[in-house]
Order: sequence, then structure tokens, then C-alpha cells
Amino acid sequence: MKNALNQISEALQNICTQGTPALGIDLDGTIDEAPFFFRTLAAVWPGKTIILTFRDDRAKTVADLARFGIRLDEVILVNSFEAKAQNTVEKGILVYFDDQPEILKHVRPPVNVFLIRNEGNFDFEDRKWMFSNRTGKLI
Repeated sequence: MKNALNQISEALQNICTQGTPALGIDLDGTIDEAPFFFRTLAAVWPGKTIILTFRDDRAKTVADLARFGIRLDEVILVNSFEAKAQNTVEKGILVYFDDQPEILKHVRPPVNVFLIRNEGNFDFEDRKWMFSNRTGKLI
């Protein structure tokens, strides 16, 4: 519990020292699902726009973001779910968009998370979200 409180405190300190909170967005399954929305959101967001993506080719990532017309301040390539979550804290991200519940479950408050619907996490025919036992709970 103490570690979680320390992380929340660090996040709040980062947000306060940065001024305007940062926006965090995943690329694959998120920006590419709704490029107009994310292009518009990034253009009007008053703080930094940070792309957190599970990729290893920076040049292709930057080229893809340019093709989508996304305004960005930083691109962070990660190799784990936990790394994405940790970067949301370290970079003072207040709002984070991703399409994978496996990642979002690691993101701690005060970061607000938004799950983007796509064919990988939503059955459009049955109109139901698809979760595993690790990421969802039937109520």
C-alpha cells in the first residue's frame, strides 16, 4: 500500500511541476483505429502528447505517426506492459488511451484510462467486450 501511495504522490508531483498534464496514447489498435479523433485531440491538448507503444522500430513509429498527422512531443518505445504503466507515472500523464486491458490494469491512479474498442477486444457481432480472467470479472 505504501508503494502505491508513493507512486501516486510521485505522479501528482510530476503533474504539478510540469504545469499542464500530459496526454498519453498507444499507437497500434488505438491511434490507427481512430486517427481523426486522436489527431484532433492531440492538436487541442494543452500539454504534452506522449506516444507509448509496444514497438522496437523508432523510425517506422515516427513515420506512422506523421502519416496519421499526430502532434507529439515524445515517442516512447516499450517492451512490457509494466513499462507502459511506469511511464504514465514518470511522464505525468493524466489521461491515457490504449486498446489492451492487460496494459490498463497496470496503470495506477490518478491516471485516467480509456479503453479503445476494436476487433481484438470487442465482438461486434455479439456486441460484447472480450476479456480474459486476468483482465475482467463477470458481474
